[in-house]
Amino acid sequence: MSDHPNTPSPAEAASAWFARLRSPDCGAADRLEFERWLAADPRHRQEYQTLESLWQAMSPLQSVYAGPSGGKPARRAVAKRFYPVGIAAALLLAVGLLWRNPYFGEHYQHYHTDIGERLGVTLADGSLLELNTATDVTVRYDTGRRELALERGELFAQVAHQPWRPFVVKADGGETRDIGTQFAVYRGPASTTVSVFEGEVEVRSGAGAQALATTSLRGGEQLAYNASGRQSAPIAIDIEARQAWRRGEIIWRNQSLAQVAAEIERYHPVRIQLASPGLASQRISGVFKADDLNGIVSAIAALLDAEARRPSPEVVVFTENRQRL
Repeated sequence: MSDHPNTPSPAEAASAWFARLRSPDCGAADRLEFERWLAADPRHRQEYQTLESLWQAMSPLQSVYAGPSGGKPARRAVAKRFYPVGIAAALLLAVGLLWRNPYFGEHYQHYHTDIGERLGVTLADGSLLELNTATDVTVRYDTGRRELALERGELFAQVAHQPWRPFVVKADGGETRDIGTQFAVYRGPASTTVSVFEGEVEVRSGAGAQALATTSLRGGEQLAYNASGRQSAPIAIDIEARQAWRRGEIIWRNQSLAQVAAEIERYHPVRIQLASPGLASQRISGVFKADDLNGIVSAIAALLDAEARRPSPEVVVFTENRQRL
């Protein structure tokens, strides 16, 4: 019996590892984790050796999936695209596991939030996913990999530990790979920010995530990268402030009004206009309810001794209070 509901049987895990090790993006970290898995239980090595023996006995199928050495280019291209899934299918059919293996096949799900909305979901493996305002993410699970494509916005992930299936968040030409953790990824207009609250992640950035830059990020640290692959140095973060949105709050600590205005526009369908040049650099600190636009506007006006008006529902204008002069 499995120790955890998210843990596959040794036979299922062996099938997933067999496919994963033959995937084009399998790296040194995967192979090290595989060796640990083999050493953890004698049944693991036994099941894996059984699959290797079955595969060696299935040489006709290998030639179908790997493609002929001198065949037509079109056939080789098709074989390459379906190679990892083909291996898993042949193996699982051979051992009679396909009908009951929840780790086989590809599963897609898209999640969306509008401006001002939040969403929490439990994924198929038990991982928890939370979406902040104005976020789109596509979740893809298959035999050997859990992959999320963050198209815009911000997500928080509390990842169910499955070393045989990496958990990866892709955004803006980079990827964040979980090493057992809780973390957030925010894809902003100019860069993507990765914040780790617990555990560790590996952040790769560059064209196609070809490791133009790679950094290990630990709990309490944050970095940003842009589409060209350039990464900032890791910095310490205020974990409470970075996770405030999960409680429906915004925490600003000595932020400029220009930064605050951009954040307000993330959470509300309004444009913030700063009519007085000196306002942009004024600093704001405090805890605010994210969905209370009127409360935020009134508090800012009071803190800065400024005037706030709404010429239309879609516009907020801040002006220096001339009566002070």
